[in-house]
Amino acid sequence: MSIITQLFQGQHIRLGQIDYEKDPAIESGWTHNSKYLHSLGQQISRPLSAAKIKKRYEAIEKEMDESKNLFYFTIRSQEDDRLLGFARLFWIEWTNGTGGIQIAIGNPDERDQPYAHEALQLVLQYAFRELNLYRLSAFAGEDDPVGIDLLKSAGFIEEGRRRQAIRRNGKTCDLLLMGLLNDESHETGGERLENIPQSSAQDSPQAKKQATYTTGDLFCGQQTRLTAEDPEIMAKAFARWNLDSEYLRLLDSDPPRLWSEKQFKDWFEKDLEKNDPNDFFFMIHTLDSEQPIGFTGLFDLHWNHGDALVAIALGDRTYWGNGYGTDAMRTLLRYAFVEMNLRRVTLIVFDYNPRARRSYEKCGFVHEGTVRGAMRREGRRWDWHYMGILRQEWEQIAQR
Repeated sequence: MSIITQLFQGQHIRLGQIDYEKDPAIESGWTHNSKYLHSLGQQISRPLSAAKIKKRYEAIEKEMDESKNLFYFTIRSQEDDRLLGFARLFWIEWTNGTGGIQIAIGNPDERDQPYAHEALQLVLQYAFRELNLYRLSAFAGEDDPVGIDLLKSAGFIEEGRRRQAIRRNGKTCDLLLMGLLNDESHETGGERLENIPQSSAQDSPQAKKQATYTTGDLFCGQQTRLTAEDPEIMAKAFARWNLDSEYLRLLDSDPPRLWSEKQFKDWFEKDLEKNDPNDFFFMIHTLDSEQPIGFTGLFDLHWNHGDALVAIALGDRTYWGNGYGTDAMRTLLRYAFVEMNLRRVTLIVFDYNPRARRSYEKCGFVHEGTVRGAMRREGRRWDWHYMGILRQEWEQIAQR
């Protein structure tokens, strides 16, 4: 590869910037086609006006300027500069060299033409050769064989499935988790899709029966209780837990950093002001304690699919290994499936945290896929494991 290789120019398309005068009206037209919207993933199909899309463009460019972990490109025809679609690199974690990728063509009839393949190759080249990323992840619905075929043609490998994560027109299908490593990106002509295997956990007659379990106190388990978030209490607890680097490394993939009590309080208060309806956050207490020992919550909700991501952590290591985390997770799952009527719950656990994985398995979570080499710590690469639990699986456990 030459250093003077054109990063944004292909034979049929080029990657470009947003045109605020012409693009909003064109994309507005796309959003009136449900096939296009379904190709984007799990989001709700909703037509958008040109004015709404223009506002979204402004938010995208602001995020690119401020966060530095999003790269957004328009896809345009080389022949007439017509807007064909968009591409983006997102969720970039620079310390781990990882990110997500998405390619979308506005006219569904043009998805199987060279445009998407060429755009994908250009964005992969940019990600791996210019940004020096290590791996990219992509998601594709089982009901989108064209999208799956596109990713596989570039060398993406199916690494797992979020079972029954998508529900459309009364039917459920899996969401495929696909990954590509930098040293695999030179491969072309990946295995083409022939037959997509059906999920092993389709709705069964037993799953459709009315559950007969009793909920008891919705926020109390056998060892723990879930309470509301209080910035004052949380700031004191988090500042104390923040001194434990092992806790921080089990918590997430960010580099451990020291925050003061004031920093935490300001952060929590700003977060409360957002009042995000898709975040359900709880502090974890023992049944007889007024001091929190950890936190848990449901985030990244897709209401139309009944799907959510769960996070949990015990900051007070006194309570590690004694069943408190398992009990709190069981309590949260009861809330998710009984009160919120979710269909499934997903989590991510790091390869170096087998204790947490055993706890999740006790709660009924099933291993659904592995994101290879997603994290770099202590001089080596570690995998991320996706785990999930479906409503009918939880009901079977709850009725025992």
